[in-house]
Amino acid sequence: MMAQPNSFKGRLVMVNSYLELMRVSPTDRIQMIRAVPTVARAKALAHELGIAESILLNDLGIPAKAGNATRLPVAASERLLGLMTMIGRVDAMVLSMDASIEFDAARWLGSWLNSPLPALGGARPGSYLDTMTGQEMLAALLEMARSGAYA
Repeated sequence: MMAQPNSFKGRLVMVNSYLELMRVSPTDRIQMIRAVPTVARAKALAHELGIAESILLNDLGIPAKAGNATRLPVAASERLLGLMTMIGRVDAMVLSMDASIEFDAARWLGSWLNSPLPALGGARPGSYLDTMTGQEMLAALLEMARSGAYA
């Protein structure tokens, strides 16, 4: 479970899950990108994904030497939030197929991000997290896999 403040009518409210984060309005998402993430949050996400901190920071284009309290630049913050949203998308896809199963979307996504993928010429999907275009491409691949169009 994650908690992430976002702006809502001039006050801070909490987003309590990645699934909820996926449904945040664009205006609130922009406020979250500008306001909150630190290197410590990126490192905590690495643990949730089951990925080494150094690998995730590199994949997101965040300098590994940055201190935990260092606030991320807006571009890195957007990439971090994009990855968090991707966890919500995976969770939503699984829930749409079978809401009764217990599923750790973050761990599954972490494994997928670190596994070579034929659709990417054998590259790891995580190596595409450093741009929002790359993240959009990964989201499209996940959707194609869900629909059975391409796996």
